[in-house]
Amino acid sequence: MKHTFSNVTADAIGEERKERLELAVARDMVGDDSTIYDLIYEYIEQKTIESQVAKLAETLSTLLQSLRYISQGYRDVAEIACSSALSIDRILQDSKDIAKLKDILDEFVRAGKEACKALTS
Repeated sequence: MKHTFSNVTADAIGEERKERLELAVARDMVGDDSTIYDLIYEYIEQKTIESQVAKLAETLSTLLQSLRYISQGYRDVAEIACSSALSIDRILQDSKDIAKLKDILDEFVRAGKEACKALTS
């Protein structure tokens, strides 16, 4: 069975529902007794430092790419930069271990939040 969820975003359907869909797809593809499924579940749960770092890296990558696009004149990605910056802020607030990276990441988060301001002007 082929699953495509390219247009299914957390903003569109809600984070919890999106996560349930992702787990269902993973279960269909690899079974719920596999290491892959366990890792996907761990990533979604965000209870380990490894899963939190993975989420932070993924979100930071999205933020940096959207900022590159904005610098090239593609303003339509400002919403992506904005939501990525806000997500990184939440990650840093929710994990004391990851919060140690705050000083390093603040510059990127600030740039992403500038994209938020551009959305309202």
